[in-house]
Formats: sequence, C-alpha cells, structure tokens
Amino acid sequence: FVFQNPANQIIMPLVSEDIAFGLKNLQISRVERQTRVQETLAELNISHLSDRESHTLSGGEQQMVALASVLAMQPRTIVFDEPTTMLDLRNRLAFQEEVAKLAQRAIVVTHDLDILEDFDRVLVVTDGAIAFDGHPMEAIAHYRQWSHA
Repeated sequence: FVFQNPANQIIMPLVSEDIAFGLKNLQISRVERQTRVQETLAELNISHLSDRESHTLSGGEQQMVALASVLAMQPRTIVFDEPTTMLDLRNRLAFQEEVAKLAQRAIVVTHDLDILEDFDRVLVVTDGAIAFDGHPMEAIAHYRQWSHA
C-alpha cells in the first residue's frame, strides 16, 4: 500500500533504512535486505537518495521512496491511494511513468483522471457501487458525464 501522503509512510531517519524496514519485519537476512534496497533504489533511479535524511526529501522524492519501500518487499499487487495529489507536474509524470513500468498489478484509487489513460481497466465507483467497468477513455467519459449530471 502506498499512502496518499508519503510522509505518513516514511518512518526511518535515512532513506535506505526506511526501505529496509519492511524487509526486516519480514525477517529477511541483513545481506538480502541490503541487496534489495540497493536494487530497488537503482530500479527507480533514486540511488542518490540512499543516505539522505528522510525529512529533507521533496514531495516527489518522498513518493518515490514510499514506492521503493513497497517494491523492495516484492508484492504481487500494490494499492495506491491518490498517489499524485501532492506532486507537481514533473514529479507526477515521473511517478506515473514508474507505475506504468511495474511488473506488479497496480490498483490506483484516484480522482486524477490523466494518470488513468494508460491503464488496462478502470472502475468508476459512484455512491459506493461500481458504476462503470471498462476501458480508461470510456471510464473517464462516464465519470465526466456523471459529475456534470
């Protein structure tokens, strides 16, 4: 799960420690933790953040570290809660690109319609029920029509 506000998810003082935290809870060996941390940082092109203090990161950097913390645990599915809400356009596009490259299934809860265009399937939830299930462009059109009704 990747939180809407990554600052709520990042708890360790250093980036590398934060990414290793979940792995430690999974009782993964120290050597394997270090390997996964370095591989995940490299995969997301944020190796330069490894020794940075977490509280000094920008919003975009925090979001990438939050994603790295989840990816290091090698889940099959990742749930994102409004992942672009606190990001500027440059960081939103970079984050969107990383999500598109994921091998894992991504479930994204969002009102940011632009990030949905490349998804395979979009569900529109209205009043607690699925109002539409289908292709992104059709789902976006449905949502826009509903919101103007």
